[in-house]
Amino acid sequence: MPKAPPPRRATLDGEEFILLSPDEYERLDASRRQVGAALARVRQVSHALGTARTALDAVDAVLADAACTCADAGKCAICLIRAARAGYP
Repeated sequence: MPKAPPPRRATLDGEEFILLSPDEYERLDASRRQVGAALARVRQVSHALGTARTALDAVDAVLADAACTCADAGKCAICLIRAARAGYP
């Protein structure tokens, strides 16, 4: 993959600027929009994960107080759910 050309720099009133062609600016703007959209999706997934963790914490609390009905045979729903949850923090 070829290296990007060095940026064109200009100084105006003692302040340095990077000069972009219209095509470069459009590509930069498109990249910014893509990053913004990806960030929005990450926030949605993060929120959904937080909601799922809260629900699982509630399930764990209920399971901690639930009485097993299968006499430790591991066949009742409570035992099956506990076994499924045991592998996941």
